[in-house]
Amino acid sequence: MKAIKFKEMLFVGMISIGTFFSSVTNLQAQTLTKYVNTADKYQQGNTDVRDDLARVKYHRSALSAWRNQYAKDKKAGNEAAMNKDRTEMLKARADLQRSKSYLIADKRDLMNDRRLAIRDRKDELRKDQKRLASERKRVDVELAANHPETAQVALDNSTKIRREVEQDKELLRAERVALNENKLAINNAELKANAEPAVKLYPENAVAYSGKVIRKK
Repeated sequence: MKAIKFKEMLFVGMISIGTFFSSVTNLQAQTLTKYVNTADKYQQGNTDVRDDLARVKYHRSALSAWRNQYAKDKKAGNEAAMNKDRTEMLKARADLQRSKSYLIADKRDLMNDRRLAIRDRKDELRKDQKRLASERKRVDVELAANHPETAQVALDNSTKIRREVEQDKELLRAERVALNENKLAINNAELKANAEPAVKLYPENAVAYSGKVIRKK
């Protein structure tokens, strides 16, 4: 009879945890989807950050649940249960700190990738600006030498390069905007992940499902 009840509790716990992860994942997905879909090269980085945020929220909820359970067991004077609660709180706190560390590392990696893209755009812009200056100078030289045909060729080239420069500027601006918006989206998602749990997580559910919590090894 006890085995049946335990299985029932385990099943309920699994459903509760599954529902929790689904809600957290949907929340973070809505916030960061724009940046997952706009550029494939940033997709993995944003996915890693979103998963880290889900872990932080889960472990924060688990820690809060165990603290509440400890307070109840302390009030009831149940020393054995209190010892168990302390152990689980230590585990939950360690899991939370690890998840935070992964979040910091993955967020830094993503932002570095975006800053590198900005640097590459700047380099491309400088190269095209030098090409443009060279062609404009060539126009003056050819005109001074009374070579109208070659001067026209240089003028056509400078017109083409000028359009490339304008495109470089627009791409650079877009990269900067994307960096700022992506950073803002992550910061807002972090605030939500650090807020009070939206779904109540019971200590027995955390124990029953602790072996299946998504973790980075």
